[in-house]
Amino acid sequence: MNADQALRTLLSDLGDDRAAVVELVNLFLTEGPTLLASGRAALKAKDIASLQRAYHTLKGNAAQFGLEGVREQALAIEQAARGGAFPKLDQLAALDQSWAEASAALAAWAANGR
Repeated sequence: MNADQALRTLLSDLGDDRAAVVELVNLFLTEGPTLLASGRAALKAKDIASLQRAYHTLKGNAAQFGLEGVREQALAIEQAARGGAFPKLDQLAALDQSWAEASAALAAWAANGR
């Protein structure tokens, strides 16, 4: 499911309450950077459990909005952490890029309704 489909489904599930969907989008847009920062802090602290938790949560949230690039990259980091490995810098950079693109698209949708 892509982001457009996910947003349409969410809108339908919430009785076409656009304000509620916008509120959820804005919450996600606020929480996403916090989760990314938590993941980086866990990496710096070499805290594998916190790293896994941050990217697990980001993965689930991204899936709800059909953000497949973010979801897939967060999943890869989460799975590596589950196996005791820390992410490589290129994985983090790719996730940051996907997040930047996805969050801009969601913010535009929230602002314009499309």
